[in-house]
Amino acid sequence: MKKRLSIFLILYFVGFTIGILCTSLLKKVTQENTALLGIYLKNQNTESVLNVQVFGHLLKLRGKWFLFYFIGGMTPAGIVMVLAGCLWLGLLAGCLVTLFLMEYGVIGIFFCIGCGIPQIFFYLPSVLALFFLCSEMSLKFWRKSYRRKEDYKGYVFFMTSAALIFLLGIFLESYVSPNLLRILFH
Repeated sequence: MKKRLSIFLILYFVGFTIGILCTSLLKKVTQENTALLGIYLKNQNTESVLNVQVFGHLLKLRGKWFLFYFIGGMTPAGIVMVLAGCLWLGLLAGCLVTLFLMEYGVIGIFFCIGCGIPQIFFYLPSVLALFFLCSEMSLKFWRKSYRRKEDYKGYVFFMTSAALIFLLGIFLESYVSPNLLRILFH
């Protein structure tokens, strides 16, 4: 487990570095400011969108992703999906931090962290559990070990637990986070 966590972290930070480099190089090539972040944050603060709509939208977006990994974990491709997912999440985080840094300066890093609170406290453990479970089940295909009925029952049980924690993160992102962002950016 410790070895797998270090592999996940290495891939995440490689993706993070690539995200920083890509965003920085794109700015140098285009020589334009990244006004997209300001537009995005301005649209996040509008009162016209109900929290229920945000919750439904996030549930649809993030739920597809979770279900994709849940099913993929029961195939040999699951481990590849997990490794690519670590790289991808790192890339997205690197791009986001760099955008905040370019837009707001050093204080932008704190804004970026503020945007992730409080949902990150639920997303992080649930995604790590998702990646661990998905990789463990997928590795059973590669090791040619026999998968018993109990393995599938345990997989579904723990994935359901991870999904409930993930659902709490979605709830916080749609109901609590917009209020915190309004306070943070005003």
